[in-house]
Amino acid sequence: MSDDNASEAAAREALIHPRCPALGGPVPFRHCRTSGTDQLCPRIPECWWDRPEVLGWFAAQGGSAAAPPRESRIQIMLNALGRSRTPQD
Repeated sequence: MSDDNASEAAAREALIHPRCPALGGPVPFRHCRTSGTDQLCPRIPECWWDRPEVLGWFAAQGGSAAAPPRESRIQIMLNALGRSRTPQD
């Protein structure tokens, strides 16, 4: 790894996101990259949309730089409510 790549990687790892939707508080990019598993957090494009260096890295890892469409929280609750009101067979 060249010095430029090492310094870019170190700078990227040091980035702090103000609020992780999963944890509810600030997290370093390092957490999003590992998130306790061997897989990248699928919310990277959603959370880091304003950081092109992160999106570029994510795309290079095989991820889609476009955030997948997500249901809103209210839509999730309405769907759950609808399922609870339907008779069970």
